[in-house]
Amino acid sequence: MNDEEVKIRINLLYKKYLRRDIDEKSLDYLFKSIKKNQISLEGIKGMILNSPECDLVNPYARLIKEEERNRIKGFFDEYLEFEESNKTGSSINRSNSRFEAIIKHNIKKIENNSVLDIASHDSEWSFAAIKNGAKYVLGIEGKQHLVNNAYSIFQKYNIPKEQYEFICGDIHDEIKRLKPKQFDTVFLLGFFYHTVHHSYLLFEIKRLKPKFLIIDGFISSSEKPIIKLRVDNESDAIGKHPEKIVGYSSIHTMDLMLKHYGFEYEIYDWHNNTERNWNHLSDYYKKERITIIAKLIDNL
Repeated sequence: MNDEEVKIRINLLYKKYLRRDIDEKSLDYLFKSIKKNQISLEGIKGMILNSPECDLVNPYARLIKEEERNRIKGFFDEYLEFEESNKTGSSINRSNSRFEAIIKHNIKKIENNSVLDIASHDSEWSFAAIKNGAKYVLGIEGKQHLVNNAYSIFQKYNIPKEQYEFICGDIHDEIKRLKPKQFDTVFLLGFFYHTVHHSYLLFEIKRLKPKFLIIDGFISSSEKPIIKLRVDNESDAIGKHPEKIVGYSSIHTMDLMLKHYGFEYEIYDWHNNTERNWNHLSDYYKKERITIIAKLIDNL
């Protein structure tokens, strides 16, 4: 981590917990303290959380302190930029836990592989893939400012330009332009419930002939093979209309579609870790949201 990154992270801690930028004098003092090994970023976080100012300006201070005491540290503790840019209600505990399910659990499906990240959002999973051995990532995202953020973060961490690209566009259109065998692994994270074209997307993904497909998202609780339709006000990832019809697939529908398109799969067991901190993970705990790891076995 270079000096500028250290200063950025100190300021991010102030913005996150004190809701303000750090003043220059304090930044200079804390930066020099880190350089002299007198304090760490984790130590600065603890100092901020235990300050009277935090109790005064942050109404969630007590809850944050309790969560910090109990949570298990992980990958995204080193990359607080994603907490700052992520406006979807995520938290560091949620991001770290999802990292375990999406990246760490599938490390052999990512290392030395090319990855297609569908609806790449703020690039956190593209970034995590590169940092964990992926040789190339293409992210396709519907919001230009998120594409811009992705490029900014990758450049800040000096990721070689030949290892990544981000495209702003509708995945339903952009996927048709991709060629078979460009990608070893496809990420379909937090998007499959933001479309009604589930079968079409799986058809196009199969056409690309990846080895693996990782899906993470909400599902319908129905015990029947259905897709539950709803109006989605958030899904700018697939166009510019303010409202769209989208669908939540039941697990039985997912099973039918994946098998039809030649995938075998397993469902990640979110309950297999007794040490898990379930803060901000109630959807996974209640099995309203799942993580699927699929392998293409019908490659014809």
